[in-house]
Amino acid sequence: MAHRVRRSARAFTLIELLVVIAIIAILIGLLLSAVQKVRAAAARMKCQNNLKQLGLALHNFANDKDGKLPHLTIPQTVVNSGSSDPLAGWSYHSQLLPYIEQVPIEYTRKMRLGVPPWLDPVQVARVSQVIPGLLCPSDVGKPMHPIGYYPGFYGPYNYVACSGPGTNGSQHILEDGTRLDTDGAFVPKNQLGFADFGDGVSNTMVMSEWTLGAGADVAAPPSKLDVRTATALYRVSGATLSDADCLSWANMAGGPNSDPRDNYRNGMTGGIWSETGYGCSYQAYLQPNDPRPSCQVRRAWWYAARSRHSGGVNVVLGDGSVRFVSDSIAPATWQGLSTRSGGEVLGNY
Repeated sequence: MAHRVRRSARAFTLIELLVVIAIIAILIGLLLSAVQKVRAAAARMKCQNNLKQLGLALHNFANDKDGKLPHLTIPQTVVNSGSSDPLAGWSYHSQLLPYIEQVPIEYTRKMRLGVPPWLDPVQVARVSQVIPGLLCPSDVGKPMHPIGYYPGFYGPYNYVACSGPGTNGSQHILEDGTRLDTDGAFVPKNQLGFADFGDGVSNTMVMSEWTLGAGADVAAPPSKLDVRTATALYRVSGATLSDADCLSWANMAGGPNSDPRDNYRNGMTGGIWSETGYGCSYQAYLQPNDPRPSCQVRRAWWYAARSRHSGGVNVVLGDGSVRFVSDSIAPATWQGLSTRSGGEVLGNY
């Protein structure tokens, strides 16, 4: 009688197991990369939608205000001194809030009384609100700047107005408080309208974005400045903007003044949607996501448009359309887009 031989099931060898594990790891890596790309694309689209809503808000505001855009700043009265502060005021974001369904018109009336939020306990709860429509989902989006006299933090923002090419010192403010206007959509001294856009609304940037700062001023001389989240600040009277000096202050290699109280990294960019202070707009002197630092010298400054999107920034044009502009855009085209009536012939972008 023949015996039937039972074959045992063949097991995987160690090499075969390692190959299968490696293939699975590669597939997971590809999947994660694809998911990250989808998330980044979704965040960029959400950011564009936020800017689109702000562009529509500008047009609705202009329709209600005889064709005028919001003031870059509504000057605040410093209550305890009775004087007007030339360096701060209620922001264009504050003026647009009724048009993005955030606050009633009474808030705007309150702003026009000229009372700064940190001296008005009624306003503290409002200015500390985090407004999703003012934040790019690709950025950190958290309150950073403490409210001076009351508990809490100011609400942050990523979307910022264009004040021009920055080739004449951008929003330069003289020692006597005089604000010098520039050839951008928003200027410190006057209230403009779309009719002032001699280059045409479709050829003029009105808003873009920048990245939020870390929320604190850091004195010299720690590590090199992170250009995405802070600004080189030099606040000594008589200083002027220059590329060489801005790089020197950013690296904290000594600078023109060795006093650490005068060499700072200002980490407050995007920290206060309710107020317009030094960092109230961007200029096109620096390229999108420029490797050079944003820079402030007392009452003059260069702030770059920045984002955490890969390869560029979103911008709103005067006609309300939103475009993604590459970091590699030609400087002449970028600066041409920033002027309202410069007469430049724009290249492709």
